[in-house]
Amino acid sequence: MKFTKFATVALLLLSLCAIACSDEINVPETEDTPLIADGEEARRMLFLYMVADNDLAIFAQQDLQEVLQAANKIPNDCYLLVFVDDNKNARLLRYFNNGGDCDYKTVHNFGREFASCDTTDMRVVFDWVEQNYPTKQMDLVLWSHATGWLRDDKVRSAQQYSFGYDISQGDNSDYSRMYIEELAEFLKKTAVKPNRLMFDACFMQCAEVAYAMRNSANWIIASPAEIPGSGAPYEALVPLFFDETASLQNIIDAYKVAYDGTKTGVVLSAVRCSAMQQLADATAVAVKNALYDVSGSDCGDVFSYLPGASFTASNSFPNFFDMNSVMQKYLTVNEYYAWRAALNDAVPYRSASAKWYSSVLDKDRDASDTGDFVQVDASCSGISMYLPNTDSRFNEFNNSFAQLEWYSAAAWNEVE
Repeated sequence: MKFTKFATVALLLLSLCAIACSDEINVPETEDTPLIADGEEARRMLFLYMVADNDLAIFAQQDLQEVLQAANKIPNDCYLLVFVDDNKNARLLRYFNNGGDCDYKTVHNFGREFASCDTTDMRVVFDWVEQNYPTKQMDLVLWSHATGWLRDDKVRSAQQYSFGYDISQGDNSDYSRMYIEELAEFLKKTAVKPNRLMFDACFMQCAEVAYAMRNSANWIIASPAEIPGSGAPYEALVPLFFDETASLQNIIDAYKVAYDGTKTGVVLSAVRCSAMQQLADATAVAVKNALYDVSGSDCGDVFSYLPGASFTASNSFPNFFDMNSVMQKYLTVNEYYAWRAALNDAVPYRSASAKWYSSVLDKDRDASDTGDFVQVDASCSGISMYLPNTDSRFNEFNNSFAQLEWYSAAAWNEVE
């Protein structure tokens, strides 16, 4: 989920910060290299998949403008493709450096409404891209609403889902949302495994999602909390994705810097997917030794990305407890440092504003008091986890949690 408060001010500040940041990026010169033709194999591709047929459509257009402003920083032996499903027919755009100018073209119009959260239609898109724009390496951005691991069992009236929200799914599907397990299986079958997978969507950096994606990408860049409707500062990030010297820390720092001085703020991290099994194993030891009788309702002093949780007539959210904060509270010193080694390997990079606005917590939608914001804590690790809760309001969360791979991997099935 992305929120839309403070849009005008945040977008203005975002633009100024992102442009300043992009001026400092060092991308290899490509003026003397001919622009790679459609169909030739690229050295690298950045593929942005935008599920924007929802209330974020205006932000999609703004982000496309940001991408265009950075197009002259795209190396000529690389591709930048954007799939857009908004209130028009689904289409694919290619952005490129046109002799030093920023340019783009529509390379394919699918001519129909797409169910962008249905893996059948998603496969149509990826197949077309793989056939017409082959590449040796791919970074993937998934852009839309999201709520991490939460699921609604395809109940359309509920607002709990994993990734994406497509309000008009076409004639052949009613899949308006995508379970993270479905997405993980889909990405295992792409021609090129995503190297860096960035979720420009809320709540996606959680242990439950990262474990499901452990064999589907090399890295995940995402937020364990809400992010602004404006999303990523693409003027700044696009060049970094193509800069061979840029690190993951550079990418998440550039994202965070764009929100410095704004009323919104953001928290992000990078997860090494190959280390998620090790983190699951270490967490399983902690669960069996210390967390087996801990209820989420006992954790009022544990740092979370949605403190107090939220229960309303239209939607409900758990606390999204910070993993490190949980372990600091309940493990012995020796147990904690053993577990922390696994966390550091799995989540080596993070960046957070001093605070960030929460549209979920802001019941009046006016950001009038400090209760509308989440204050960063020293224990913040950039990744969340769910704790089963004895409060009856959490029964549906508990049941959904028990269906996840992480539930068994972290040994919750052995202690409940």
